[in-house]
Amino acid sequence: MRYDLRGCGASRDRTTSAFRHADDLAAMLDGLGIERAAVAGVSMGGRIALDFALDHPGRADPLILISPNLADWDWSPDWQRRWQQLTAAADAGPLDRARDLWWHHPLFATARRDPAVAARLKAHIADDNCRAWLEADR
Repeated sequence: MRYDLRGCGASRDRTTSAFRHADDLAAMLDGLGIERAAVAGVSMGGRIALDFALDHPGRADPLILISPNLADWDWSPDWQRRWQQLTAAADAGPLDRARDLWWHHPLFATARRDPAVAARLKAHIADDNCRAWLEADR
């Protein structure tokens, strides 16, 4: 099972109050009657999966983290500068500038070399409403 986070993919975020994605994951599993599950996450999803596992010991079995975005990680000055530019562009709108900064980020240099992968990534970025960059966990 794969789901869209609030404000990501086809999911709309109508929330105005504080929330945590890990709590959303727990609520979704509870609603489906799933007590224990294999939980995997990539990048921000890895951080959410880890937060879920720490908040709910024993419910994530196994826990699979792929290049997780870890809370309180000491990002390099270059990464921080790029992220600040990207979020400022997303906040200022329109989103085309933020999407372009994300597409050209060094993180995706390898993906841009393969035309098929690059096309899928570019389409994914074009569809992104960019809210997660600004409001990942309120």
